[in-house]
Amino acid sequence: MPNILVVDDDRQIVDLVTEYLAGEGYTVIGVTEVHVALNKASKFKPDLVILDYHMPGGGGLELLKNLRQLTLTEDVPVLFLSATPKYEILYNVIDTPLVAFLEKPIDFDKLNNAILELLNESGAGPDANLPLIID
Repeated sequence: MPNILVVDDDRQIVDLVTEYLAGEGYTVIGVTEVHVALNKASKFKPDLVILDYHMPGGGGLELLKNLRQLTLTEDVPVLFLSATPKYEILYNVIDTPLVAFLEKPIDFDKLNNAILELLNESGAGPDANLPLIID
């Protein structure tokens, strides 16, 4: 099963998503700090990163930029799971491939679908370069 890194400054969200995904068979690491997430990503080699947008210490956008600069994680799909309006996020990542958005509160059916779609897109054809909006 794929490795997933979950990053959110809210420990309850991290624990909830991590526990759920582990129950689905994924290998999951959950962290609450952006600088820790980058360190874990470079060692854990996630197949997918799920992260919040607004967080202390740089936030999700900064983490996304840092992930794209590392050879090990430059092509890893990112799913923003956030209360931030998706169009605000889209505006800031319009040219970033393999990015999708899900709004909080968490809908686990949508989360499952988004994960499967991103993992499938990560090696896919022409649409793999477009940000995805998952409703």
